[in-house]
Formats: sequence, structure tokens, C-alpha cells
Amino acid sequence: MSGQPRDTTEVVCKICSGVLRAKDGQTTNLHEHLRVRHPAEYATLPPPRAGPSKKTSQGQQTITGAFSKGTKYKTDSDRWRQLTDAVTHYLAKEMVSFNTVEKPTFKAMLHKFDKQYELPGRKYFSKTAIQNLFNEVRSNISRELGDIEYLSMTTDMWSSCNMMPYMSVTVHYVNKEWTLDGSDIDLNFEGFESEEEEENEFVPDDPLERAQQCDFLDTEEEEEEDEFQGFQVDWRTDNYLRRHTKPFSRTPGVKQPIPLDASPLDVFSLIFTDELWDTLVTETNRYAEQVRAQTPTTSKWTPVSKTEMRTFLGLCLCFGILKLPARRDYWRQTKWLYQTSVPRAMSRDRFDMIWRYLHLQDNLDPALDKSDKLWKIRRFMDLLLLQFQALYEVNGYVSVDESMVKYKGRLAFRQYLPMKPVKWGIKVWVMAESKTGYVNNFQVYTGAIAGKTETGLAHRIVSDLATPYFDSNLCVYMDNFYTSVKLLLDLHHRGVQACGTVRAGRKDLPKNKELTKKAGLNKHAFNVAQQDDLTFCVWQDTKTVMVLSNFHDPTAHGSVKRRTGGQRQTNVQVPACLADYQQHMKGVDLLDQMVGYYQIHHRSTKWWRRLFFYFLSVAGYNAFVAARSVGGPEWKYRRTGYKDWLEDLSQELIVPVTARSAPCVLPTTPTVASADHDLAQIFTKRKTCRECSLKHSGTSVRPGSTLMGCKQCNVPLHRECFMHHVSRCLETSFMPDRHTADNLEEALRGTIDDWKIQEKQIACITTNNGANIVAAIRQLKWPWLSFFGHNLNLAINNSLAQQRASTDRAFGVCRAVNVAFAHSWLRRHELRKAQVEMKLPEHSLIMDCATR
Repeated sequence: MSGQPRDTTEVVCKICSGVLRAKDGQTTNLHEHLRVRHPAEYATLPPPRAGPSKKTSQGQQTITGAFSKGTKYKTDSDRWRQLTDAVTHYLAKEMVSFNTVEKPTFKAMLHKFDKQYELPGRKYFSKTAIQNLFNEVRSNISRELGDIEYLSMTTDMWSSCNMMPYMSVTVHYVNKEWTLDGSDIDLNFEGFESEEEEENEFVPDDPLERAQQCDFLDTEEEEEEDEFQGFQVDWRTDNYLRRHTKPFSRTPGVKQPIPLDASPLDVFSLIFTDELWDTLVTETNRYAEQVRAQTPTTSKWTPVSKTEMRTFLGLCLCFGILKLPARRDYWRQTKWLYQTSVPRAMSRDRFDMIWRYLHLQDNLDPALDKSDKLWKIRRFMDLLLLQFQALYEVNGYVSVDESMVKYKGRLAFRQYLPMKPVKWGIKVWVMAESKTGYVNNFQVYTGAIAGKTETGLAHRIVSDLATPYFDSNLCVYMDNFYTSVKLLLDLHHRGVQACGTVRAGRKDLPKNKELTKKAGLNKHAFNVAQQDDLTFCVWQDTKTVMVLSNFHDPTAHGSVKRRTGGQRQTNVQVPACLADYQQHMKGVDLLDQMVGYYQIHHRSTKWWRRLFFYFLSVAGYNAFVAARSVGGPEWKYRRTGYKDWLEDLSQELIVPVTARSAPCVLPTTPTVASADHDLAQIFTKRKTCRECSLKHSGTSVRPGSTLMGCKQCNVPLHRECFMHHVSRCLETSFMPDRHTADNLEEALRGTIDDWKIQEKQIACITTNNGANIVAAIRQLKWPWLSFFGHNLNLAINNSLAQQRASTDRAFGVCRAVNVAFAHSWLRRHELRKAQVEMKLPEHSLIMDCATR
């Protein structure tokens, strides 16, 4: 049907030009006209529906309605896009509120222009249209600025009644056509107070009234979420902006002069200063007095001195190197396995006393802030951290990670990390140099800080640790627990370069499928994207790895080693940020490895002691790193490493105090010649052997009892202990230097001086036939007798050298006979019976004789 109708009830047939009536705009008679008058054309029409229409809510459109309303443009048509872009440019250029598109007058005006255009809602313009326009303009400006060598910037404050005060930054430059050009590159909404407020018109105090006056705020609460929240920059996957790593602005290495021949103690003293030693000594003595005043005890206490405290910590370092099951085992001398030099340095009871009263802070200090959960050790940590940062400067590459201090006691901030080697303990956030593991900053985690708002735990930790290095171009590497877009942007603005793996669910990461875990990349393939100062890459290894950086060039590449089959390793090309991450993210792990080898692990119910000895070990390792940095190719510890350095450090802490051990305590029984003593059965009730009691003192071995004893001394003794009763060891001397005649002479003179023995009292001194000891005795001019047993042993060995086989056989037969009696109670009974019948002295059977 065609033609212009004379009214809305007539239609002209296009085939026969007949005029048909269409009452009320219905088309039933038109359909019937085609079927009857034009069957050929009717056959080309689509078949009618089998049943009635299911859309009962909307009736059939009438011709009148079609002419009056018109057909609406589809959202993918060119005309709809042209009109929508025009509205978007109007909103952006005129800076009007998004509420404008919801106002009836604005809609009516557009309807007058084009009745077929349907205006989108406010949410579309605020979330989509303006965002797309922003990305387009920003991309064009960035591309043009990339070709500009020089430019200038201006800034000014803007404000209006319908907009918060903001700071505008405009860039000015000469373009390729040699004309002056410029663009706004930043709007910083920070709640600035407008300096021109007094010159403006009157603005109501009530924000709601002010917004309604400016017609800016929509009073419908359900639509507030649709308001524009700021521009989001797209991640580009091509046309990258070139980036480069800025050099570290500080000089790496030691900050204090260290001589090339400095001993381990000299370097350690630069960290563990006199102030720390004085704090340990003062607080330990103060705490001992406070405890003993509250709970009186019979044990004596002598205030600890600085030399004693040095010995105490030196022994603690030794305990980390030589580990025994219990601390008391270091003083056990009865077992060959446990014979150490520790008793020569300090007695067990004195060590236990210092261990008991060891303290770092005055508990009764009125100025003490006990709301700090670390108040018991806070002062010590602060002093130690100052020395860490004052001794050594890192090389510009550090890693941030957590370190666990093992502790299973009850503690409010104890942590449980099931995937860590140390599952229960105290968490310490550590920033360490990537190459050496030197600790330049740390922070003990005690939980959330009450009353303090923060952007996130990881954000706060990294920012706090990096604070001393703001504006220094330090490169910080971290794992996916810390990395986020906001953190890396904040660090970039503060002059810190950062890189780390990132979790897929972090906010503001790219949403494109090829930049997510669902990208479906092949093994060792990667995709890279860039957003202003950030570089993001996705690399497919065994699992998908995502890395975020604020200083790496997205076009740069590196290589990492990977196993491609069997045991073969090949270099795989990866983005530079991922290669650098693998190289520099090992600082804290290296520290944990080195400190863990020789860390002090003695149990204690006081949590702060575990932290104290952890930081003591860290101080020792930091001193080692500082000493190694100045040591040349001939440095003593370059090949031997940290273990030998730590051994010498502990020896230096101990040896100056105890070059010779204190005299042993004599028993109350006077020492007399063995000829004046006689062993016999003098008791009717069994008593504890005196020598066994002294021998097993401080151990879990229970001394034996006997009826025998010394007649002259009236002391219970076993038969085999009798010889120990009539002779005593006056002193043992520690010989740290070479065993020369001069050193041995000095040790012997020290012994007789300690015991106040006159030289004229010495009837004879017997030694072995060593050349050094013989020379020392000759220098002393004491009466000397060679050890007969030694001479006899040499003579027998020389005489029996030709008959070694027969001699060994004779010894074997004797031992077999001895073993036969030892394994049979009946044989031993018959042996004793035979001795009685033959009136021979009864002898006990001894399995092994201590002979030369």
C-alpha cells in the first residue's frame, strides 16, 4: 500500500490504486483485499502464524501510531552514535552535571531535533561514554607528547558552586606545525580550600542546600551509586611508552672506616656498641635486685660486669654453632661426647644465673609506654636498627618479605603459617639487600594498630620499610602478598622503584582475557601491558605468573633458566621485570638461610628472649657482610665463610676474659700421701661414695653406695675410686696459642701462684717426654722426673715390634677370658670362692684398664 492518505482511515492500493477503508487503523481488510484481488502477490507473503500471539500485553501497532511515533534508532547505528557523541562532548566540554540527561526539558529539546533518537541514561554517560572519550583524548595527547622534546606546565586552582575545588595542570608545547598548543593533563581533587571563596557569590553553609541551589545533586538515593567516580586509564598492549631504571642516588657500601685487618670483634663492636652493652648490664642487674627483693632466696648474686656479659653472649653464639640436646650438656665432663671448653669460660651456675635475670628494659620505669606490645624489647631493637643503617648502605636492590622467629608459647601476636618451615612463631617484616641479605630495616608484627586507619597491611608495611629511602630510586622487590596497583603508584610518586608478583584478584588490574589467568598461553609464552607508569606482564610457566612493576620497560626482555626435559636446562626469554624479580627476590631468604644455620634455639617461656637472640644472630651476620665488603682478595674469611667468622667472633668475646680458668674447688679432705691412707670396710650401712658423688655432680647419673672407705679420712669410697681420693687435679689451663715452652712455663707458674705453692715445696714434677714440656721444666729449674710409664710403653713397643702377631693373639686370649667371666655370674662366683679358699686378696673384675 502506498500513497499519502487523505485522512487516517483511507489507504491506496499500490497495485490497483483502489481506495480502501481502514476503520480504526485496522489492517484486516487490507490483507483480505490482497488475497482476493491479487493472489499472485499474496502468495509471496509469509505464512500467517499458527496460533494467536503470545504477546498479549502489547497490541498490534496501528498505522496511526507508526506515523506519529516513528522507528527508534538502534544503538549500533551510525546516527545513534553521532547523536550520543554530541551529547557526550557537550557534557565534557561544558562540564555540566550528568543529571542533565535525566531532566525533562533536555529530553524534550532532543526529541524536537530528532524524534527517532532515544537518549541513554545517566549511568551510561558516567560509566561508559565519558570514560571512552577520556581514554581517546588521553591516548592522543600521550602520543603527541611522546614526540615533544621540551614542554612547560602551568597550574591553577579552579572552583564553582557545582564542583569541588580542584587543581588543574596544563601542559604547553610547540607542535609539529610550529604552533603553540596545550592540554589539561591532570585534575587533582584533594579537597583544597579555594582561595577565591570570599570573592564568589554567597554559598549556603549546608552542603545539601548548596547542591540543590546549583541543581547538581540528585535527591533520589537509589541513583547516587551511578555518579561519576573518576577516570580509569586503559591498559595498552601496543605503542608502549619507553621506561628505564633510574640509578640509585646513594653510595653503597660501608659508611664507617673498617681496617683491612679488622678482627670480627672490631666489626661487631660497630653494631653492638657500648650503649647496648651498658643497657644489657644495667637492666640485668636492676632486674635481679627487683626479683630478689620480692622473692628472697639463699642463692648468692654478684652483679654482672660487662666482661661477663660479653662472655655470656659469646657462649650463646657458640651454642648456635655446636648444638647439644640440652643447655646443661655443655658442662658435662663425664661423657666423652659432651666434653667441651665451655666450663673453662664460665661455670654452669653463673651462666644459669645470668640467663635467669637477663633483661633489656626497666619494668618500673614511669615513662614506659606499656600499650606497646614490644615494650620489653623496643629500646634494644631501636638502638640495633640505628646501627644497622649507620654501618652499611645497600647497593640499591632490596627485597621485602616476612621472617619467622620460632616460638610456641602463649602470645597475643603469635602467628601460624602452615606453609612455612617455621609454622608457629613471631612474624618479622624484613627489608634485606638482594645480593648479600644485609638487613637494613625491619618491623615486628604485633597485629592491627588500634585507632589508626590504613590502606592495607601490606601497603603500610612496605611504605614503612621504604620510608628511609624515599626519593632515592631504591628498587624494592616483593611477592604477591604485598604487590598492588595503589602501592606501586604511591611508591613511584615517592621516588621508590618497585616490582613484584601480583595476585589475579587485585584491584585495577587489566580485565582483558589475554591478560588474565584464562589467557590460555602456551608454555613460557607471555603478554605485556602498560598503563602510564605501570608495566604488567602475564607469563605461563608451570602456573600462570603475573608481575607488576613501576619502572621496567615493557619492551625489554631477559632470560631465566628452566628445565625443558629431563635434567637439561635452557634459557627462556621472559620480560625484563620477571627476570629481575627472580634475580633480586632472594635477600630475605638468604638471611634466613645463613642465620638459621647457627641460630640459638634454647627453649624459654619468655617470648622476648627469642627475639633478642634472633636479632643477636642478625647483628652477627650483618657485621660479617660489612667486613666482607671491605675485605680484599686476601681476606681471611673469603673462602671459609660465615661459620669460621662466627667461631672467631665468639672466641674473641670469651678468650680475653678467661685466658686461664679459675681454680677448681678442693674437697674438705686434706691432700696427703697415699701411704697414710688405707682402704677397708669401716661401715655397717651402705653410704654414697664420695668420689662418685663429685664425679656425677650436675648430671642425671645416681652415684653408687658402698661399705668400704678410707680409715684415716672416714670417707666412703669404692675400691676403684680409692686412687682418685688420694690424688687431686689442681688446675686445667686453656691454651689458645701454640704449645711453646714459654706458654707452658707461664701456665705452670700461674698454677702454683693460684694455689700459693712455694717452689721449695715441690719435691718433684713428672711429665711426659714431649720436647716443649721438657724445655719448660728446664726453664723453671724444678726437680723433674721423666714419666716411667711413657718410657716403658716406648720400650715395650720397640721390643715387641718384631712379635706383634703373637702379642696381639695373647692379648686377645686374655680379653676372651675376661669376657667369659663378665658374662657369667656363676663363673664370677666360683672365682671369688677360689680366692677365699686359697687365702688370696679378693679382686674385682675390671673389663677395660686405662693404659697407655
